[in-house]
Amino acid sequence: YATRALQGLRDLFTPSTEWHPYTGTERSPHYQHRSVLGGYEAVVNRLMHGFPVSPVGVYLFLPIVMAWTVRRAWQLSLTADRESQARGAMLWLCLFNVTYIVGISSAVTFLESSRYRYQAESLIWVMTALCVATLCSSLAGRRHPKTVSHPQFP
Repeated sequence: YATRALQGLRDLFTPSTEWHPYTGTERSPHYQHRSVLGGYEAVVNRLMHGFPVSPVGVYLFLPIVMAWTVRRAWQLSLTADRESQARGAMLWLCLFNVTYIVGISSAVTFLESSRYRYQAESLIWVMTALCVATLCSSLAGRRHPKTVSHPQFP
């Protein structure tokens, strides 16, 4: 079971357009779509799932983003400012949903789990955008400490 659950975790972050057992054949329900949109699909899959490790790709960095989000949510939750606490609560909500969907999809569904990533995809990218924006802001502040103001990222 543990081996299958780990395979499900890996599969969750593989290209969601390749989950079907008949992918690549005329029997695939997506065969006609792929004949029209196959080039776009290939580019997206190469960008998202080709680096740094195929087939997981950029999702390999998700644990780093989640660790940053835990830290930031914790910091915001401990402030006295109600607006900051609300931002922290939103980050906790993102973390809970992503963790729940990844956990359930990996533990109890097989072969189709990459499709379930879309339930949390937007939350993953919100957390990633905030993490990257904060990192960029921090790096810019180190280069030009007097000219860069740090925006209030959640």
